[in-house]
Amino acid sequence: QFLVPYDGSDQARRALELCLKLVKPEQDFVYLLSVVRRRSPRLLAAGRSANSPWSLTTTPRHLDLASTHDPPFGYSPEAAEKIIAERKEEATQHLQAAEDRARAVLGESFEALVEVGDPRTAIVDFVERHNIAMVFMGSRGLSGLTGFFIGSASQYALHNCPCPVTIVK
Repeated sequence: QFLVPYDGSDQARRALELCLKLVKPEQDFVYLLSVVRRRSPRLLAAGRSANSPWSLTTTPRHLDLASTHDPPFGYSPEAAEKIIAERKEEATQHLQAAEDRARAVLGESFEALVEVGDPRTAIVDFVERHNIAMVFMGSRGLSGLTGFFIGSASQYALHNCPCPVTIVK
């Protein structure tokens, strides 16, 4: 079983293509995983937009979310849930192109999933829960420059996954 963490970035697309070149459709299974973040420093610095009582001034794909038990800046649990639902929908849309490509190569030997949490720990937890043999992931995602040479999720996976991790530029 293989895992491709997928966020729609060019690096994630290249990681998917490498995975699809190396797997054997008749015997391998591939998971495509998109992780919607709950919160990050971008949320703390973002502030509110004048357009809506709960929208933020940051780019939507970078919007990080608080749990409904701890809504950011006094947001109601309903507003936090709405934000989470919108980010999950966006992640699902990112995954659609990846699903189409995987289906063309693998038939039905793949599954696409969206989870909510910190991408770093969510990827490692997913690997452990699903007994993943190898991870193919982009060197950086859509969240910007958080690491020096590679993104923080890639660094974390490289050091914490119990399986090989291939980082694709």
